[in-house]
Amino acid sequence: MNYAPNIVSLKKFLSQYADRLAPMGMELVVAGYGSEVVKTWTSMATVLGPVDDVADFYASVDAVIVPIDHGGGIKVKALEAMVHGVPVFGTEHVRSGFNPSFWEYIGDVNDLMKGGKATVKVAPARAVQSRFSETSFMDSVAELLGRSGF
Repeated sequence: MNYAPNIVSLKKFLSQYADRLAPMGMELVVAGYGSEVVKTWTSMATVLGPVDDVADFYASVDAVIVPIDHGGGIKVKALEAMVHGVPVFGTEHVRSGFNPSFWEYIGDVNDLMKGGKATVKVAPARAVQSRFSETSFMDSVAELLGRSGF
């Protein structure tokens, strides 16, 4: 929550959907550095603050909502959830940060909150590992450097 696009996006999400969470049987849990600020905006979320063990956090949630609708690059929280085998619901902006082969693993958060499709495929560990591992990154860099003539 120490990144302006995250703050703006979460405030927008809460303004649109906070009143729907409880009736839909959902508890919104916000965690991470800087998340304590959310306590000053709403009581509709459980705020954990910094998390000691990321794996324990992801093991304790049923799904992850990543409501980011602006900012650059891949959305790390969506990727973290995929790495931990947790279903992800995000915006079109979140989806666009990933290779199209991963789009089927990111459900539409707006559809979810409007009572639509509430299930999404969990990204297979093998696919996540092959695309986002250190080895995959190094291979991609080597390929780019090779194309550049280095």
